[in-house]
Amino acid sequence: MADPMTLLTVGQIGASVLGGVAGMRQGQAQAEQYRAQAQQVRIRGLQEESAIREQTIGNLSALDAMRGASGLANTSGTAAILRRRAERTARRDIQTGRLNAAQAADAARMGAAGARAAGFGSLLAGFGGAIGPARSLLE
Repeated sequence: MADPMTLLTVGQIGASVLGGVAGMRQGQAQAEQYRAQAQQVRIRGLQEESAIREQTIGNLSALDAMRGASGLANTSGTAAILRRRAERTARRDIQTGRLNAAQAADAARMGAAGARAAGFGSLLAGFGGAIGPARSLLE
């Protein structure tokens, strides 16, 4: 039977390696959560863009209806100014939404990269922690 110190050392090596593997798996799981978050942000951004487009169409239709009800021509200068202003506001809102979604998705991707790196660091630390006890076995 092996002496107790050898068994203890082998146990330390195993615990260190298993801890590193667990840390790596945790990092991978967290990275996957960040990837899912990035996908959700992209989808939410597309939904917001669609809602802005629908709202703009509704606003322009309402403007056309009001002008028609009051007897104004849709081709008048005022009508064109109001239409351009509504379209410009919608484009600006869509662009802002796209930038916000891209920024949030980038943050999630960076979080995923950080989680993967932390997981790999845990794995390396686990193997690094096993080196000392392993050296003592060889001496």
